[in-house]
Amino acid sequence: MSRHALCLAFAWLAATSGAAPANTPIETRWASAFTDSVGVNTHLRHARSFYDRDFELLKQRLLAARIRHIRDGAMDQDGRFFERDRAERFRELGEAGIRVTFIFRPMVTREFVQGFPERVRPAFEAYELPNELNQQKNMPWAEVLRVWMPMFAEYVRSGSESARYPIVGPSIADLGGDPQLLLGERSADLDLGNLHKYYRAFNPATAGYGRPGRPPCEAFRYGALPYAMCQVRRISGDKPIICTEAGYASNGPSARAVTPEIQARYLTRMLMLHLKAGIARTFIYQLADHGSDEGGAMGLLDADGAEKPAWRQLSALMRELEDDSARSGRGRAPPLDVALDGELEHLETLLFAKGDGSYRLVLWLETPSVDPVTARALDVARQQVTVKLPAGYRVRRLVTFESSGAPSVRNLSAAAPKVAIDDNLTIADITR
Repeated sequence: MSRHALCLAFAWLAATSGAAPANTPIETRWASAFTDSVGVNTHLRHARSFYDRDFELLKQRLLAARIRHIRDGAMDQDGRFFERDRAERFRELGEAGIRVTFIFRPMVTREFVQGFPERVRPAFEAYELPNELNQQKNMPWAEVLRVWMPMFAEYVRSGSESARYPIVGPSIADLGGDPQLLLGERSADLDLGNLHKYYRAFNPATAGYGRPGRPPCEAFRYGALPYAMCQVRRISGDKPIICTEAGYASNGPSARAVTPEIQARYLTRMLMLHLKAGIARTFIYQLADHGSDEGGAMGLLDADGAEKPAWRQLSALMRELEDDSARSGRGRAPPLDVALDGELEHLETLLFAKGDGSYRLVLWLETPSVDPVTARALDVARQQVTVKLPAGYRVRRLVTFESSGAPSVRNLSAAAPKVAIDDNLTIADITR
């Protein structure tokens, strides 16, 4: 990627990382763009876990939350097919409309790569290169990837069936030592850049909590989303980016976790901001609590599959933005001239169109809800915002979320309602 292109990327990222001024038109997206951007990580082969013992409940939870994309591993044995790879469960999820991005290990066979989509049909959605290979001790991981990536791309792109699917680049753990420089630009071997973004206990729009990045990412601080995206582009160039892991723990050390209630609001705010920044899909880590590391408490569900506030709030948000109409997603979303007035500091907004002609305006204050070091709750004062609509439109409902994650609905009939906005999402249902 050229220095000029990186500068343009910096400008774009900076423009998308803050709240829009009051007089800036709010970009309209199809509501289906949001619901299609949400995925979740699963571990179907982890024995004696919720993923293994409660598969039927797992499927029910995914369908109830309208989550149609998951990420899991393509299990192999010595690079070949493995009879206990749970392919039958992936096929069942596929029949229910759920699609899977599969992670592949290095140096598996051509036959395994090209034949795997058929083994899990119709679930297969995308190929993904190795997961955080630079965490493997005593492995020359960059050399391995430089050899494996063009081989893998050739395997995928030369198959009559496999060539239909995109290749997601390798994820890189940021452990210091400038790993992106070690690997280098590899955009020819992938179709989508791969981002992992964990925010510890910081709010999703944090400006960062470390030093400025090394060139060419010196414009951003470590910990901020624009910094992480800039680092990915050093490998993927100008290819689109997806985020295959992101999340918040609801239990753990104060600087690394938040309460279940804050997890719910931070996760949904994170998904909105990732979409706004141009990330086509974000896979939450993970569906249910599992594991002994920091990710073990990042589930939308607990270890037995019981609902957390994060699952309830995300499910309600997905249902609110669900849109299966034939018109949805076709061409550009029809714009709506929405104006905002009042207390606009820290205000974030996204506007979604539905195929039935209605709109959903999502508003919140993008400010810390807790102290990211002590985990002490912060008092976020509500701000009064007036929503001004074109003639012939009105707000018919306001949807907010309780601490349990459950939605609360208030019916209205106003062309310019004054709305109290806080650090959780408020959704204005706009109709003619």
